[in-house]
Amino acid sequence: MKDLIFRYGLLSLLFCLTCGLRAEAQNLSRTSFDLSIGLHSFFLPGIGAKFSAPKPIVMLGLYRGLGEKQTVQAGVTLGYSRNAHQGDGLFAQTQIRYEPTLGKSLQPSIGTGIGYQWAYHPSAPREWNGEAWVHGKKFKGVVQVPLRLALGFKGINAGHGQFTPYVAYQTNLLMGYSPDLSPLPVTALVGGFKFSPNLK
Repeated sequence: MKDLIFRYGLLSLLFCLTCGLRAEAQNLSRTSFDLSIGLHSFFLPGIGAKFSAPKPIVMLGLYRGLGEKQTVQAGVTLGYSRNAHQGDGLFAQTQIRYEPTLGKSLQPSIGTGIGYQWAYHPSAPREWNGEAWVHGKKFKGVVQVPLRLALGFKGINAGHGQFTPYVAYQTNLLMGYSPDLSPLPVTALVGGFKFSPNLK
């Protein structure tokens, strides 16, 4: 019964969102806000690693459209990832994204950039110094290179702007995190939305 109620509720929500679509061009700000949440794991296809023990990740971004058509977006993303073994991560990254619109509403996106991540442990980790295990540092800072693919559905209008829900696959390559594997790939599967406010 609960599954039936959930399905009908989800269908009703999708119907309402579809009814709110408008095809005509909007008078929107060049600035957009980006929020996503999902799961991440130390994984990258082709190296034999499995997407195992996924942990939560959340990202918040601020982007601005460039050029007349604004198909190029540049901005900043802040994020937090939970991982008890490799250390929780706080990161900041700049990205540039290419986001064309196909048809009226389909919006694929590809992006890359540069960032920095602080990994920290709730207790001091152990590390091998060549002769014995010693206490390691609680914090570790590493350079981060994000690679992002996304697919969004543009044109859901609210009273004060326009929403673009999307799903995204993002790999953050951590440089120098481990001497045995550098770059260390951290892959995230997320869902989120971009909000572009109306011009006043």
